[in-house]
Amino acid sequence: MYCPQCGTENLDGANFCESCGAAIGAVLTPGAENAANPFAVGSQTANASNGGYNGDAPVVPSNVLSAWKMVFSKYFDGKGRASRTEFWYWQIFLFLVIGIPALFLYGKLASMGFNGETFVESDSALPFPPSVLGALAWILIWAIIVFCPNINLLVRRVHDFNTTGWLVLVPFLFSKLSGIVQLVFGFIPGTKGPNKYGPQPMKR
Repeated sequence: MYCPQCGTENLDGANFCESCGAAIGAVLTPGAENAANPFAVGSQTANASNGGYNGDAPVVPSNVLSAWKMVFSKYFDGKGRASRTEFWYWQIFLFLVIGIPALFLYGKLASMGFNGETFVESDSALPFPPSVLGALAWILIWAIIVFCPNINLLVRRVHDFNTTGWLVLVPFLFSKLSGIVQLVFGFIPGTKGPNKYGPQPMKR
């Protein structure tokens, strides 16, 4: 008998997990095809201690496009879990739509005398060429578009390692370290098997 909370194998008939103390008496013994691991595909959803999450196991995306579709399909949804793969593919997407234009914008401004804070030669700063205004508009529009799905992805990412979604507020409390803290979320491995936020993301 396996614990639905931490995945530890316990003696048959045990009411509580010897590792984490979670109640396991009601957990069904997995079928023969999953006897070695009740958290295998096909069994983890049924055996999950899901804390109210009733969805199917999340999918691990196979490329940037599938990650983009997945994140946007959960635009206002922070329930469930997100794998590290989904997180990093999303970061690649953000770099493509915001990072590269931002580098272009900075390069154009630098050529006009911008030193990172102010314009060294104020006369060269105005008027801004259409390329600068276009890049700025593109970045602002996409920043607005991805704000909500990005927050919800972070919430689902911390859910994956069995932590409350409120943890995503930490980067905003330490604004100078915001980007670093968010990237750290992408390195923490998720819980093996189901946790209280839902089934483990799996490949399909």
